[in-house]
Amino acid sequence: MFKKLLSALALASVFVFGAFAYDGTVFSCEILDAYTSTDFDKIIGSDAFEQALLENLEDDVDGEVDKFFSITMDNIDEEDMDVIDGVEQYIDDNYTYSNGSTLATGILRNKNRDGADGWYVVSNYTKRNGWSHYMFYFHIAY
Repeated sequence: MFKKLLSALALASVFVFGAFAYDGTVFSCEILDAYTSTDFDKIIGSDAFEQALLENLEDDVDGEVDKFFSITMDNIDEEDMDVIDGVEQYIDDNYTYSNGSTLATGILRNKNRDGADGWYVVSNYTKRNGWSHYMFYFHIAY
């Protein structure tokens, strides 16, 4: 499960930094394995997942990952909440999903000659709970 997710994210990160330069661009949205809410929290919410995602990003971009962190209820801001709303709308508009569907979405916030930044949002849908998300911010310096 972990390898499939990281492979999808690696592929997405390779393409993002050469192909897109528009704020809010969804550069990747990959359907992952189906997870129960418990498994989603256990796997995607783990420190091991966060570390693996960072290492994968570092391996696949031109530049240096100089900022990377999980966005939680303690540090979320209005822009982050807007991104989550946008991700849900993007998934609704472009994908068919069912109970347990899990998707990893990459969103470019900004790109210029000095670097790029954005978010990875891993989302899980269950009939009981609706959408749940884990959100990660990254900044790449060129």
